[in-house]
Amino acid sequence: MEKIFCNLCGSTKYKIFLNNVKSPEFEEEFTLVKCTRCGLIYLNPRPTKNHIGKYYSTPNFFSDFSDARGKYAFLYDMIFREIKSGKVFDIGAGTGLFLTEFKKGGWEVDGLEPSVIARRIAKKKFGINLKKEDVLDINFKDEYFDLVVLNNVIEHLYRPTETLKKVSRIVKKGGFVLISCPNIKGMGPLLFRQKWYGMDTPRHLYQFCPESLETILNHSEVKIFKISHNFYRHNYSVLFESLRRTFSPRNSETRKSEKTLIKPNTGEKKSKQSLVTQVGIFACKVLSGGIALVEPLIGRGEIITVLVVKPNK
Repeated sequence: MEKIFCNLCGSTKYKIFLNNVKSPEFEEEFTLVKCTRCGLIYLNPRPTKNHIGKYYSTPNFFSDFSDARGKYAFLYDMIFREIKSGKVFDIGAGTGLFLTEFKKGGWEVDGLEPSVIARRIAKKKFGINLKKEDVLDINFKDEYFDLVVLNNVIEHLYRPTETLKKVSRIVKKGGFVLISCPNIKGMGPLLFRQKWYGMDTPRHLYQFCPESLETILNHSEVKIFKISHNFYRHNYSVLFESLRRTFSPRNSETRKSEKTLIKPNTGEKKSKQSLVTQVGIFACKVLSGGIALVEPLIGRGEIITVLVVKPNK
């Protein structure tokens, strides 16, 4: 673990924002602090770069191969409304799923992903070769890409301010940067505190809000073009998982006492859901859906999506 100073303003002064933030997968507790000078919220202390990898090694982390268009329709619509073709670079591309729609549309696709497992999947399943280096270590041509994407990535970066400066240099004048990340000022953090799914400690090293994103972008050559709280699918998902973490017995010792059934003809075990559990799941879905509809109206989405443009001048 390492103690750090604020990546945005360099201050070493902070106050505790949230204590005892527990990782449900690893049974560890972490602390979020808030810079007293600029207000940036970050994990402190945090795992070092050499040790963070173990928190990404869970079996399901790169297992989602659902239809890209359905999963990311909101992001695609936001992008394609402004730009139709060109060169795209996806930072933290995972398995390359998000890039598949660009590839189908004739874009020149490129990206990076630190996970060797995810890179192999991207190459084998989608025919996309991803770089493994940190974006700060890659020598790009200036003003080369028409679009750079950081989809649920900026919160994972060790040096987000420096990364955005680099991104603003490699995107063309008139080009765009898409940033989507959890919103620490959304409804979820207010309702669930340490149980909020968007915390995802210690993988999320930073917690952003519209104001802190705007501040960090002011250090680069790009300007906010559009900001949205309307990513319903992800807003709903974060709310549902937060409710599940808060109320589901599967997050407590009672998980161990759950009965199992054997699926016919397969011998595979599956969890037996009681009527109470089924009713609880239904209630969580209804509540999550309702809150997710209201959030954008009051500017409190679980996810904030920012489309940034590099001015032509």
